[in-house]
Formats: sequence, C-alpha cells, structure tokens
Amino acid sequence: PGPAAAIALADSPSDGSVSYTVTALRIKDRDLYKLWVAQYCYDASGTPIAQEFHGVPGPNGAGQRIAGPFTIVPGTASVKAFVWMFPDPSTPLSGAVITYTP
Repeated sequence: PGPAAAIALADSPSDGSVSYTVTALRIKDRDLYKLWVAQYCYDASGTPIAQEFHGVPGPNGAGQRIAGPFTIVPGTASVKAFVWMFPDPSTPLSGAVITYTP
C-alpha cells in the first residue's frame, strides 16, 4: 500500500509562522475529521524547544486542506511536522512527514 496522506508547506516560513497543506490519500471520508498536524521545533543541538498541534480543517474554496498557522519559535534550527490521526498523536501517518530548516 502507498502513503496514507501527504504534507507540504502551504507557504514559506516567514514572520515566525507557517501553514501546511494536507492531502488525504488513503483515508476514509468518515475519518477525515480525525486528521491533525503536529509540529516540533528543535534548536541547533536537536533538542525540542516547542510543539504545537492543529486539527486539519475541511477543504477551502480551492479544495485544499490548510492546517495552521503554526508558530516557528525564536532559536529554531529545524522543524519536523507530520499528519496524525486522533487519538494517536505520536504516530505519523505513512508518507505524511516533513522536515526542514526555516
């Protein structure tokens, strides 16, 4: 089986915030409301310095599901964000992880 979902930057991290586009690939319609995005900010040594969670809303006028905005805290060297399904916030869905430098 392929990935369950996909995540991508909806915009460039700027002014200390970012949003994510979420695409549900193998998620049943009845379970879409259970999708959430977790974001973890890490300092230069790899220590987590912030975490944030947002539910994934229904599609906007363009048919996109945009979660956020999330805060990029000062001192962040790297960010990991992933889609998870309630009630399991520690398990990213297959194919739905992004790591980047803001």
